[in-house]
Amino acid sequence: MDGETIILACMDRRLNGYVDQLMLEHPNSVSLRNAGANVLTERESLNKLITKNTERIILLPHTDCGAIKFVSSIINGGSTAPKLYSDLVQQFKGKDAITLEALERLNLKIQSEAVTDLLGNRNIDVLSELVQTDKLSFDDTKGHALVLSRPSTTTNEDIIERINWEKKGPELGLGSTYMIQAHNLADVASDIEIAVNVLKLSDVRAFSKSSETRELESEIKKIKERYGFAKQMNAAFFTKEPKRIIR
Repeated sequence: MDGETIILACMDRRLNGYVDQLMLEHPNSVSLRNAGANVLTERESLNKLITKNTERIILLPHTDCGAIKFVSSIINGGSTAPKLYSDLVQQFKGKDAITLEALERLNLKIQSEAVTDLLGNRNIDVLSELVQTDKLSFDDTKGHALVLSRPSTTTNEDIIERINWEKKGPELGLGSTYMIQAHNLADVASDIEIAVNVLKLSDVRAFSKSSETRELESEIKKIKERYGFAKQMNAAFFTKEPKRIIR
């Protein structure tokens, strides 16, 4: 039987189909998503997910990344970090001004080293790729939105289909929905801030199993009260498992 796979990918909407493809190729898989495939804000989630059956971690930052463009605007001058200083930006503190392409490659290196450091001497494969977004195909006909959830064994397509079935807001599209996934939303508050303040995503949904609804709602409320940057957090919780589930 195939061992467990953890996929840590950027939240970017264009990666949804690619992440789904990998989840189908590795049936015992779970996805984590945040700004820039940043290991720092997903350390707690990774530690909780890694078991004796974990065989590989797949790391997926990408080109033309909005989060890395944000980092570039900070380290190359001209912009200042917002109120909640990004856990992604701080990893590049003190770096010389460089091109966006070089910064994207540097991010891949930083995150790959962070995964290796986290694993220590555990025998787990680390597969990292700077995904070329210009080679991906996706449908971007729906309005852009952000979905918050726990680490997911469910494909992005199924998550979006279930949210659309709930009919609690405008219809979402696979190629137009950003995904942030973590065990604790407070850990990825800076990623949510990038999505809302930098990428200007005003339509924010929450997706959860019914047993986690109250807990997730409480976390979202605390983030809103503490940071105040989210314009709206529309809940779209499911009460039954989607038709297609990865494990």
